[in-house]
Amino acid sequence: MVLLLAPACGEETAPPRAAAAPSPTDEAAALEALRAIGYTSWDEAPSDGSSGVVVHDAARAHAGVNLYTNDVDEAYALDMDGRVLHTWRIPGRTQVEFFRLLEGGRALAISVDQGVTLVDRESNVLWSVDFPAHHEVCALADGTFLVPFWEEHEDYRGRAVRFDGMLRLSADGAELDRWRTWDHLEELQKLHPPLVLDTAPPPGSDEAGQVYDYYHLNSIHEVGPNARDGDPRFRVGNLLLCFRNANLVVLLDGETREVVWHWRPGTLDMPHMPTMLANGNVLIFDNGHHRGWSRILEIDPTDGSRVWSWRAEPKESFFTKGRGSCQRLANGNTLICESERGHVFEVTREGDVVWDFWNPEVKNGKRKRIYRFLRLSEDAAGIGD
Repeated sequence: MVLLLAPACGEETAPPRAAAAPSPTDEAAALEALRAIGYTSWDEAPSDGSSGVVVHDAARAHAGVNLYTNDVDEAYALDMDGRVLHTWRIPGRTQVEFFRLLEGGRALAISVDQGVTLVDRESNVLWSVDFPAHHEVCALADGTFLVPFWEEHEDYRGRAVRFDGMLRLSADGAELDRWRTWDHLEELQKLHPPLVLDTAPPPGSDEAGQVYDYYHLNSIHEVGPNARDGDPRFRVGNLLLCFRNANLVVLLDGETREVVWHWRPGTLDMPHMPTMLANGNVLIFDNGHHRGWSRILEIDPTDGSRVWSWRAEPKESFFTKGRGSCQRLANGNTLICESERGHVFEVTREGDVVWDFWNPEVKNGKRKRIYRFLRLSEDAAGIGD
């Protein structure tokens, strides 16, 4: 697939629109998006034959080590030419969705609905904790970890609905505390228009056995040093969370866990992976789940204006209905993971593709998807021979 790039800088973002009453078709689509179903692992479309690194402009790409999982029981580190530098096995786990590389070549891996496992460089288990974890392992500056988790569903307005939370683990895997969206429901609901699940099921509807996912916490990011640190909303140590199903991004105070900032129902469409950049802006993967095309947004959090964005041309040629990730690299480029196509590429500020990778794992004409793909500097990765 050839992507024609359409970067857009300095565009104004439209203000949030009031939520209209959903039609029966809209309600069905919204409920489908809110249903708690697992992600599949293989692309529905046949492979186009591309495999591994197909573009590498060494002069403009940001050199480093690339990290991702195979969504089963392994995690990989690749060099810039797509060669495997190291493989970690996560014993006893399936659907390893994401991992963080820690000091000494250790890997802390999240396995969907199973838990978190820390292995050493040789894949020996150092500790493992079982709980219904998913999506993220956020390594905090104090040496502890935050992980999203499911809870048993609540009987909420006539439906079986589950509410996510964050579990904080010590450096050796002991539970320290937990934060639950159910406990903060009234506060969070003030930040977005009502969801379909806030009304009772229509008469005659058949939702027996369905479990719905109200907020779907898919990302936790600890704010680091940034140009807006003088504003207490954006200070170091605060937590940036993404609630996909409410199209909501919030900042929590790192100590009190109170909401200090939020953005932006009416603009986002099932987003993933917001991060606060060193310049004080927020970078986010906006999936366009209902819109039918994806984009990357960089916004000024003080006024919600769009500083930079990227989408393909034609715009429908870049689309991942679920998952997705984006990372601002040290040279100013952006690394983008088009998860459902198993496709990762690096773009310059002007929109030029300077590195392009397709998951080489293909089976029965289908390419393996990639949930999240990150790049570390070689020094930070620390896994060289």
